[in-house]
Amino acid sequence: MTETYSIVIAGDGGVGKSSITLRFVNNVFVDKYNPSLENSYRKTLEVDSKIFMLEITDTAGQEEFRSIRDFQLNKSDGFILVYSLFEKSTLDEISSIRDKILLLQNLEKDDLKTKKVPIVIAGNKVDLEKDQQREVYAKETKELSKSWGIPFYETSAKENINIDILFIQCVRRIRQYKQKPVPSHSKKFCLIL
Repeated sequence: MTETYSIVIAGDGGVGKSSITLRFVNNVFVDKYNPSLENSYRKTLEVDSKIFMLEITDTAGQEEFRSIRDFQLNKSDGFILVYSLFEKSTLDEISSIRDKILLLQNLEKDDLKTKKVPIVIAGNKVDLEKDQQREVYAKETKELSKSWGIPFYETSAKENINIDILFIQCVRRIRQYKQKPVPSHSKKFCLIL
């Protein structure tokens, strides 16, 4: 039986959420930025010899659509948070989104490391590095992802760099998060009076 997981792609407007989603789902790159309210896609993915059905929601990054995004954050299994390597403010926005996920999922910041909350970070548009000056460097995001206990990848939807691994790692983290804790086999006793 195929398990179905819902994954939300979230981040500020113009960071490439739709491009990442369309590259993963249809293996195409869309060059023009067309702000979306919300788009949903389905795709099967094999991870660790098991097939999963992914229901992917590409959320709007604009301020006026935040309540719709928050609704999706509340009911999803996993999250891919996207920022642009060329706009520092978009990295700050994923911090806000992460905090919103923790609040909506009734978690604490320390739960990110201990419970392996299914979040993956994507620093997108690495293909533009030869033409533009970065505002966010890998070292900064690696430190952030380490402090959060969350995997981080630099991606390019245009050149299909690290797109599949975002979804593979998100599925792995969802599976880890959903696993029930194994009961302890410590010695227990019953006292009858």
